[in-house]
Amino acid sequence: MVALAAFYPSEVSRLIPFSGGPGTVLFLGFFWGSLFAGAGGVVTLFGLVLREEPGGRVSLRHALLFLGIVSCIFAFLFLTSLKHTGDDRRPLRSGETITI
Repeated sequence: MVALAAFYPSEVSRLIPFSGGPGTVLFLGFFWGSLFAGAGGVVTLFGLVLREEPGGRVSLRHALLFLGIVSCIFAFLFLTSLKHTGDDRRPLRSGETITI
């Protein structure tokens, strides 16, 4: 989430229209990414503390499915961002600077 919000806020705001535009996407991406990271840390801590007996079966199907979906979304946004580079930019005139 943080990677999508940090690298592709305008593409995400075009796909999911927010009233605040890319700034809102960036804020929400960092907020929800931090929230999920904290929740993941808590779940991991409880998993380590409350383990079951050795030899129990663990299913990774849902985790791998989620990882695959997120990877596909990331690849789609990356490829769409490549199409929109350089179209509306004009060359710098002499004496102009780039403000970051």
